[in-house]
Amino acid sequence: MKDNYGRTIEYLRISVTDRCNQRCIHCMPEGGVALMEHGDILSYEEIGRVAAEAARLGVRKIRLTGGEPLVRPQLHRLVALLKETPGIETVVLTTNAVLLKDQLPDLLAAGLDGVNASLNAMDREAYRAFTGRDLFDPAMEGLQAALDTPDLKVKINCVPTIGREKQLIKLAGLARDTRASVRFIELMPIGMGGSLQGIEKDALLDLFQRSFGEPVRVPSTGSGTAAAEFETGTEHVEVPHSIAGPAEYVRFPGFLSDIGFISAVSHRFCEDCNRIRLTADGKLKSCLAFPAGEDVKEILRNGGSQQDISDAIVRCIQKKPEHHQFGLAKTEEDRLMSQIGG
Repeated sequence: MKDNYGRTIEYLRISVTDRCNQRCIHCMPEGGVALMEHGDILSYEEIGRVAAEAARLGVRKIRLTGGEPLVRPQLHRLVALLKETPGIETVVLTTNAVLLKDQLPDLLAAGLDGVNASLNAMDREAYRAFTGRDLFDPAMEGLQAALDTPDLKVKINCVPTIGREKQLIKLAGLARDTRASVRFIELMPIGMGGSLQGIEKDALLDLFQRSFGEPVRVPSTGSGTAAAEFETGTEHVEVPHSIAGPAEYVRFPGFLSDIGFISAVSHRFCEDCNRIRLTADGKLKSCLAFPAGEDVKEILRNGGSQQDISDAIVRCIQKKPEHHQFGLAKTEEDRLMSQIGG
């Protein structure tokens, strides 16, 4: 389905919980937040009903997020339900990886296609300072378990902030040493993020060039694949890479994988946005930056039909704004990421 600006909407992000086992400085205060009651959160079966209508309207990819999605019991049940939904081709997970090692076998058996691991430090103390928790070892074990699964797509997400440059260089080095691409996601002025100072793409690229040399841009072909070419000694190497989403990728000489930059604020890519979001409490959002739109939980719990759900999705897509307007309009800047399905 296309929105009013001609964008094809084929990607649904589903927040399954507002709870998290960490307190990252850009996301949630140390004291936590007022949590939703269990009954306020959509059941897996309710999520499945929404996903079925989204798929009928053209959604092909689903990403499960939180909070931290793996704190919700038996998440593999939802993965299996979604993978069995006609039209859904890909189900992936964004996680801090702390609980991933033990749950990965069930998730893989359910059909999980990929993992984005949120990682913002490579030393135990720096990790604890950023996340508020001493969980570095299980997070790295979870990431390694994902990397040890050959057919599982693995990416690493990092939110770069001023003062942590040494950690960012170490994180970028994971793309040199592993098959995972490392993406640096620009800090958004939402919730706790509004009190921090992020680092934009150009400054990051300059930082990495000083450490790793001159990169080569990995250009998108427009068909979901890309190729990079660079000189490695006397050998000319062409490296295929799968591109999906808004990241701009480069590859440094000698790296096994790529470095990506997602610059949603400074270089907004809204003209190519292909997604809508479903919050844990059943609100359909057409844009992360704006207040929730359609309340599908009310439809689900008041005898609504599948057609009613479909109509709500269509309304949500039709209301999708042309672009975000941080600082210029009523946005979600005062709420936390875990509360808005981020």
